[in-house]
Order: sequence, then structure tokens, then C-alpha cells
Amino acid sequence: MKNLILFACFTILIWSCSSENSTPKPRMFPKIEYPQGGYDVFQSKKCPFTFEYPTYTEIGRDSKYMEMNPIHDCWFNIKYPMFQAQLYCSYAPLTGQSSFDQYKSDAFDIVDQINRRSDYMEEYRFENPQGVSGIVFDFSGPAASPMQFFLSDTSQHFFKMALYYDTQNDPDSLGPISEFIKRDMGHILETFQWERSEMEPN
Repeated sequence: MKNLILFACFTILIWSCSSENSTPKPRMFPKIEYPQGGYDVFQSKKCPFTFEYPTYTEIGRDSKYMEMNPIHDCWFNIKYPMFQAQLYCSYAPLTGQSSFDQYKSDAFDIVDQINRRSDYMEEYRFENPQGVSGIVFDFSGPAASPMQFFLSDTSQHFFKMALYYDTQNDPDSLGPISEFIKRDMGHILETFQWERSEMEPN
């Protein structure tokens, strides 16, 4: 009988200790070290536009696309190595209203696919001080791309930029990083301008 009582007390003690250890702990995310720096001007002989981009990023082409034949030579990525993120940038010259309508339709098709997995999408028209206009798409939740936009003069130029991650991390943990990169995208939008054609009047 004495042994039975000791066994019962020991079992209760073990159970109470394990119950204390099983209390859920608050979810913690690693501290994010955000880069600091200024801006450089993006200029390329292949691209008929300029804008300011962060100095802590890298510009290059993704190796998996090197053998593809893009519509135009002006396609590149703005890379965030510290976040495993990239801004995919592509440009296409327009040949008239029909080509603008086609590129715009293609952009909206991609947006519709992304929006199927997002919790919410905000779409708004944008025009910067240089008169460059377009449409911005801002997503929240488990969307493949947290933000993207296209800019066009509807007659000659069509430019598209989209944020994607190279990792499959939880959207909640990527949220603060996305907001940081979105601010950079906002600066790109504000400073973007088309190069003036020699045929344009002064």
C-alpha cells in the first residue's frame, strides 16, 4: 500500500511538471537587421528610362533566365540578398494601342492569379511628379507577390516591376520585410522617368 501511494505521488509530480512545460510560448521571430544607405540612379543604354534605387541592393539578371529570349534587352532584377527577395523588372516597347491593351491585359491576368491566394488587394492609379503614370497592386496575406506595378505612356513604353521572394517563409514573418521593400518601390515610383525621344518636341 505504501508503495502504491509513493507511485501515485510520483506520477502526480511528473504530470504537474510536464503541464507547466507544455504552456504555449509566444511566437517569436528573429530580429530583422534592416540595411541603411542612400540611392543610386539606374541608367542603362538598353533601357529608355531612369529611376533611383537603394545602394544596398544589387542589379543583375537571374541565371535561370539567361537562355530565354525576352521581348526586349531591358530586363533585370533588383536583388535584396539579405532578404532573399528580388524586384523583377521588364520593359517592352509599344507599337500602338493594341499592344498596350495586350500588355495591360497580361499584367491583370497575373494580378488575378496572385489575388486568389491573397487576403486583400488594393489597386490604385499612380502618377509621379514627372508625369509617369500606371497602376499599383498591393497585396496582403499569403500572396506570391506582395506588391507589383506597371507604368506606361500607352503609346511607346511599358514597364513592369514585381516583388517576389526566393524563400517560402511564413507571410507573417515576411510582412515587415515586405513593408520595408515596398517603401523602396515607392521611391522608385516617385523618381521614375522616361527618357525623352529625339523626336519629341522641347
